[in-house]
Amino acid sequence: MKTLKLFCLIAVISISSITKSNAQGVKYLTDDTLSFIFKSDIFRYITGTAHLGVEIPFKNNRYSVYAAIMGTYYTVANSNADKEQLSGPGVELQFRDYLGKYTGPTKYPFYFGLQFMGRHIEDIMGYDQHTQYNYDPYTYQSTSVVIPAYETQRTMNIYYGGIVLGYQTFVRQAVSFDFFVGGGLRLTYYGGEKSPTKFKKMNEFDYSGIMPKAGVIIGILQR
Repeated sequence: MKTLKLFCLIAVISISSITKSNAQGVKYLTDDTLSFIFKSDIFRYITGTAHLGVEIPFKNNRYSVYAAIMGTYYTVANSNADKEQLSGPGVELQFRDYLGKYTGPTKYPFYFGLQFMGRHIEDIMGYDQHTQYNYDPYTYQSTSVVIPAYETQRTMNIYYGGIVLGYQTFVRQAVSFDFFVGGGLRLTYYGGEKSPTKFKKMNEFDYSGIMPKAGVIIGILQR
């Protein structure tokens, strides 16, 4: 709930800035001198993942390729372990078609794109030292064994492919705001397994199934 509230606050602030900019007549780039845009998906930082990318337009900014790298490193709550840490790299690739940009009745930069993503995650679960009690129903006696602290480790390979619909606008020809929604298929494989995970909830990191997407990407223009 806190994450959702923070995301809504960021969106409201961004929309307010864009509205003010549009009132001044700055709605989109009117020339083809843009070389690329440095970008970062700010919502991913809230979930423990750094995200940096670059969008390269071509054909008078009608189409673009967007590529990004990710790095995950954070501790999560796990009812089956005393602590759990996830870490690892990832890559993202998008092919975008800016609908209406120089071609249709509107010059607002709405876009449709194909999105692909791959991630390799190390999942380390830690267990604190604890005492295990065993009860013998025949002798009515109990014994105890001290189990020292230990860790278990496993790897996950995550693949995602889907579509994305978005709207990108520019503030003072220097900063871009990219709002998007979409969805696709996510498949998570544990190391050594040939089949994706099953019976996982959508909010679990090792979920496999149809996954919706939404976010805000902030960019800095480079000419």
